[in-house]
Amino acid sequence: MITKAKRGRGFNHTLTSRKNLVSGFTLLEILLVIGIIAVLAGIVILAINPNRQLASVRNTQRKSNLAEINKALYQYYIDNSRYPVSVTSTLTEICNTGATTTGHSLSCVGLADLSYLVPTYLVAIPTDPQSTASSTKYSVMKDTANKIALYAGQAESNDTVSLGNVVIPFVCGSTLTDTRDSKTYTTVLIGTQCWMQQNLNVGTLVTGVTTQTDNSVIEKYCYDNSEANCTTYGGLYQWDEMMNYVTTAGAQGICLTGWHVPTDEEYKTLEVALGMCTDRGSEPNLCADDSNNERGLIPRVGDQLKDTGLCGGRTPCGTSGFQGLLAGRYWTDGSFMELGLVTRMWTSSELSSNAWRRDLSLSFATVGRYTVGKNSGFSVRCLED
Repeated sequence: MITKAKRGRGFNHTLTSRKNLVSGFTLLEILLVIGIIAVLAGIVILAINPNRQLASVRNTQRKSNLAEINKALYQYYIDNSRYPVSVTSTLTEICNTGATTTGHSLSCVGLADLSYLVPTYLVAIPTDPQSTASSTKYSVMKDTANKIALYAGQAESNDTVSLGNVVIPFVCGSTLTDTRDSKTYTTVLIGTQCWMQQNLNVGTLVTGVTTQTDNSVIEKYCYDNSEANCTTYGGLYQWDEMMNYVTTAGAQGICLTGWHVPTDEEYKTLEVALGMCTDRGSEPNLCADDSNNERGLIPRVGDQLKDTGLCGGRTPCGTSGFQGLLAGRYWTDGSFMELGLVTRMWTSSELSSNAWRRDLSLSFATVGRYTVGKNSGFSVRCLED
């Protein structure tokens, strides 16, 4: 006979304890596991993109440095009823120099000298984590409300590290944003001039049968009345509309603030920077001052100004960075023509009742300089003031 053993209280207690061991964790154990996971995650992230993580750490240090400088300047202002004299309304880099026996540094020409803050308000002038011995890479200004604004010019990972109402100077080669419509334009330095690399595209589309008028609304033509063409090639404008109904050469016109419609002479400066001869020439190589003709054949200035692939098979092509597109034109009868063949760009310079323009063509390596009536619709390139 087989006898079944009884399961007593001792057996049940042992079973319950084993279940608790298997299924139960204390709060301390849970927190320990979470901590280990966090550490491992940090190690993995750092291993995957260490440069980005290190850049983030440096940006945090920059924010801390700006806050430290701001606090010191605020206290200085309370004690002296003014800021150090080198803090102006223009954003200026801070000099990396401590206090001297005379109370301030004499080696900060052109820079903001904050050595007056040392040692009373700062132990030392903070410097960017990646600055050299001679530069802080931090800049300071006071805004229109006499409040301090600070900027870390070396911020990384496309992050902007600043404090207060900073007015950051534009650097040619950066992207320009039109605050009127949020469109963006890239820029390029050619010689001493900073040019937009795209034709201006601002305003409300009106059809080719409509004359652009002085009605406080910027109006544009788009090739074949298609907004998509304006997106690619920029708008086409009659001269008066482009000039915003003034006649001053070099006026802002409909360009962005800080930019203007280039004059005939400024286009000559661009052309000469690319190798065109000055004054007047002779066929076949005409020079900058020659008019109503194609100029700059030998250095092929026209091909330099066009975008790559728009030189009719000639090489090199598009080497200047100007990136001229063959945007076509609007004619006074309301028609559009020559897309992909020609572009005509206005200047802000008049000649009698006409105005000067520049032409680029698929067929020619030159730059045309002509005068034309103001009712035609041409492209606009803006030039930095």
